[in-house]
Amino acid sequence: MTTIVISSLLFCVLVIVVGILLACFQIDVSTIVGQALTVFGTELGICGVMNIFNKHNERQDALANRRLEARLRREELQNESK
Repeated sequence: MTTIVISSLLFCVLVIVVGILLACFQIDVSTIVGQALTVFGTELGICGVMNIFNKHNERQDALANRRLEARLRREELQNESK
């Protein structure tokens, strides 16, 4: 994950912890904590999608490399048979 995503996640956790502490003193910060939880969930979702995208790209690169190697072997065998 990138630094900005980790920083955002840490900020959301900090807001939630501060909200819990303020709630102990009967201060209503439910809207702020609710928004922080929404942002936190969105960030986690984005991180998940980024991981899926990266894994897909790695698989596609590996597949392309295998195809290239197979093609080069085929061409090499055809050149040897001539």
